Amino acid sequence: MAGPLGGGRGISRFKLSIPLSYKRIFRIGGGEEEKEGVTKEIGLRDLIFETMQKVEVGNRLELDFKLPNGHRIKVEGRVTGVIEGKEEGEPYRVEVQLINLSRKDALAINMVGYRLWLQQESKSPYMETMRTPYEPTPSEEEK
Repeated sequence: MAGPLGGGRGISRFKLSIPLSYKRIFRIGGGEEEKEGVTKEIGLRDLIFETMQKVEVGNRLELDFKLPNGHRIKVEGRVTGVIEGKEEGEPYRVEVQLINLSRKDALAINMVGYRLWLQQESKSPYMETMRTPYEPTPSEEEK
């Protein structure tokens, strides 16, 4: 396993900057008020976000964010790494391991990552003809 914020858990993350809200969960019940952050990288097992509020390694968080495709994700996570900003006023970078991400949410994250990958510069000529698994071919549309 890599160090804090290093990834390397077998499934890659991709860069995605979207608003995120979170609150700390307590074992006894209840939680803190919602706080705001911005995702920087997201994958199927973990994500990295930035926030101005201090978060401790080991904290359990309830995360809530909406993907660019409109899919809303509410998932629990455990803080596995925190890096403080080097200068005063810089945000904390927080790495969170996602706990019990549903199959539907995992598929939505996968599709966003796939579409972002396709939008990058063409890696080779065949890339322009690729389509997502859910887009019907012209012959399927005719049926």
